[in-house]
Amino acid sequence: MASGVYSDSPRIVPEEKHKEIPAPAKKYPRTHGIHADLLRAVKEGGDPPSSNFPDVSGPYMEALLVGNLAMRAGVGRKVEWDGVNMTCTNIPELNQYVKREYRQGWTL
Repeated sequence: MASGVYSDSPRIVPEEKHKEIPAPAKKYPRTHGIHADLLRAVKEGGDPPSSNFPDVSGPYMEALLVGNLAMRAGVGRKVEWDGVNMTCTNIPELNQYVKREYRQGWTL
């Protein structure tokens, strides 16, 4: 699969496969850009923006980052993820990439 900037115009490669698969139904409302989306939500007090962190952006980013852990785990190894505790439960050596270990005197 390939896409343009910001995942615009996704395509399945090769083109024959792309033509075989129907486009999915539009499930989420479309926006006029992230800034307009945020301003509409703030000014009107309406629906939260589509990039609302707790509901959309946070879980999406977590899934992407767990994908990075899966690449570090290697081909054929399944990563079991505990999102509440932010740990990989079956490959503990991957947890070193999840949280930073700060030097003495440099903690948050």
